[in-house]
Amino acid sequence: MRLLGVDGCRVGWLAVLRTVGTDPEVKWFRSTEELFAGINDADIVAIDIPIGLSDNGSRLADMEARRLLAPTRSSSVFPAPVRAALEASSWEEASDLSAAACGKRLSRQSFEIMWRIREVDGALRANTELSSRVREIHPEVCFYFWNGRRPMAHAKRTPEGLAERRALIESEFGPVLNELWRSVPRGVAAMDDLADAFAALWTANRIASGSALTVPAAPPCDRFGFPMQIVA
Repeated sequence: MRLLGVDGCRVGWLAVLRTVGTDPEVKWFRSTEELFAGINDADIVAIDIPIGLSDNGSRLADMEARRLLAPTRSSSVFPAPVRAALEASSWEEASDLSAAACGKRLSRQSFEIMWRIREVDGALRANTELSSRVREIHPEVCFYFWNGRRPMAHAKRTPEGLAERRALIESEFGPVLNELWRSVPRGVAAMDDLADAFAALWTANRIASGSALTVPAAPPCDRFGFPMQIVA
């Protein structure tokens, strides 16, 4: 079984691939199209991107995730946009569409990843076989459960934050972080992107073993049938 953990990075997507019984390897993809073209042999893909999208309000998944991560990491969960906002070409337009749909304007952080959400949503809606293998994760929610249901104490871009995430990664996968980081071309990603991809891979392992959890426990689906959930 081939498992993939994926995180957005400066230049597209960074992924950690592991065939069960072998060491992880790192891959990077310049675009969403290249990502999905390159993972046809992956059985489970855990990706840090909202998938199921509400038409008219905040997702329960995001609200519950923020409660789990309080007080230290709750701000890392950006509210997913309502589906109507995906068609916007500017933050102002997206905010107007969001306000019309649910009464709330869109955060700039959410708008900055809108193109990724739009492209992943389009790919999954166009390919039901692909959508059956792809699951939404959030790295900080993954680390929360990985860390014995305790949020990380430090932000991921600090030395202390990297150290506590490295400890979890090496407890599961061995001392692989530095070796794999050396194989990432300069300027493509940051070290915290690689750590987040490992959090996604950890969750892909749990999906494969049947031990993964969802936030919320009984997720509703959006109008296209995608569960509005964060898997960990």
